[in-house]
Amino acid sequence: MSMEEPSGIDPKVKKEINEEGYDENGGMLLVGSKEEVEGIRQRREHDLENEGRYENLAAFIKLNKQIAMPYDATDKDSYGNSLKPLLDKGVGSAWLELNGYSIITLAYIDKDKNLIQLKITPKKAAGISSLRFNDDGFYSYNLIKKMEGELKNWGFNFQDTDDSWMVYRHLKNGVNCYQKRVNDAEKAAAGDLKKKEFDF
Repeated sequence: MSMEEPSGIDPKVKKEINEEGYDENGGMLLVGSKEEVEGIRQRREHDLENEGRYENLAAFIKLNKQIAMPYDATDKDSYGNSLKPLLDKGVGSAWLELNGYSIITLAYIDKDKNLIQLKITPKKAAGISSLRFNDDGFYSYNLIKKMEGELKNWGFNFQDTDDSWMVYRHLKNGVNCYQKRVNDAEKAAAGDLKKKEFDF
């Protein structure tokens, strides 16, 4: 979360907020111009990751989430299934997926009906205070359930059913289709630019 800098703000207060400020949901609170906020956000994110100062999963997610498939750009998966109805019905729906032994993928549908994905690596997870516990296998079923329990407290909706995982498979397939469309459009635009540059 960022705020436009109010006129006449005390520089000492601004400094304190930008070094330690968080909002009521654990998100980073910053004050300043757009350029200042971005620079401070990057420095604080680096510090948090390296010093293990993410208070909880919510704070981590707010800093690291990425839109994998925007609602407005959602079309169909490779099987011709329309995906928008799945996003329409599923705000708050979430999935945790273990990829091998090293990466956990969190996917969820946000309030704007976008599909969000982020990968949680061992290095990143080590910086989340609420995930620290003694376990013989860090990326184990126990860790997944601990993460799921914490996220449920924040309003995430996990349903370990065949239907829910089928929805997730369709959405993952849709992400691949969306990314292919984006890549194809970028290549076409680059090709058009090249033609213009060499238009004799």
